[in-house]
Amino acid sequence: MNKLIAACLTACIVAGPSLARAETIRHTGTIQVGHPVTYIFGGVTENLAACNPNHARNGFDGRWYAIPPEKINAEVTLRATDANADLQDLDAWFYTKDCDYIDDESLGSEGMGATERGFVPDDAAFVIVTLFTGYQAAFELLLLEPLV
Repeated sequence: MNKLIAACLTACIVAGPSLARAETIRHTGTIQVGHPVTYIFGGVTENLAACNPNHARNGFDGRWYAIPPEKINAEVTLRATDANADLQDLDAWFYTKDCDYIDDESLGSEGMGATERGFVPDDAAFVIVTLFTGYQAAFELLLLEPLV
């Protein structure tokens, strides 16, 4: 009996309390072609498929994703995942539920081959990952836990 109590106490102390953690959202995708004009005027995907993750143009020079409300202020990481990662410049831009651009440059400041890190802005409902330079870019976009 003492061994059973000791085992239970050890398990409770070592394991500690169970804390509920927000689930990380992981998006993976590819973008066919880089388009440097995306930084100034927006690209084909950004303009023709605006805030529509299901549009046929999604993935041409950018890829749209919806952001769930529970991910507002979440940490975001964007990185290239293929062999050409050093030659690619991926950026992410945020939009409101009304598809208005949020001008915060939060994931558009790093150069080629770099991992972009930032936070989901307060009013964000959509994010577009764009390819400034490169081609056939595979990427991973992670929406982590919101900052409290």
